Amino acid sequence: MKKGEIVYGIITNIIGYGAFVTVGDYTGLIHISEFSDNYVRSISDFVEVGEKVKLKVIDVDEEMKRLKLSYKVLNKSRGVKGEIPKFTIGFKSLRDRMPQFIKFEEGIVYVKLHGACVGCTSVDITLKDGIEALLLEEVPGVIGVERVEE
Repeated sequence: MKKGEIVYGIITNIIGYGAFVTVGDYTGLIHISEFSDNYVRSISDFVEVGEKVKLKVIDVDEEMKRLKLSYKVLNKSRGVKGEIPKFTIGFKSLRDRMPQFIKFEEGIVYVKLHGACVGCTSVDITLKDGIEALLLEEVPGVIGVERVEE
């Protein structure tokens, strides 16, 4: 067995930090970090006990007959199973919702905050130093920005 070799193994056990694999006469470990470059909630989202998987050998201990293996190098497309949410993206969806959180009257832009912004301790600084400064410089007729409470 050599480092860099592609092998097939059978998953024999799954534990919190990885999965044990039998590859011929060798016992291998796929560490949790070798399943995905993204967050791994559960190794069971990738493999199950008894499954035959294609792996890359990262390191070999010939004396102990142990392998360090990688799953993610050869299995990029698998991961947490779930549906991808459907979003409406684009300026039309933003324009349609604009009246819910922004209003412009007599030179004043009134901003109604939603979500995490509502409890933010630096929201007034963001409004005055960021949004107001930009609008005053870039949009004719704007004379100020005010936050509207619910």
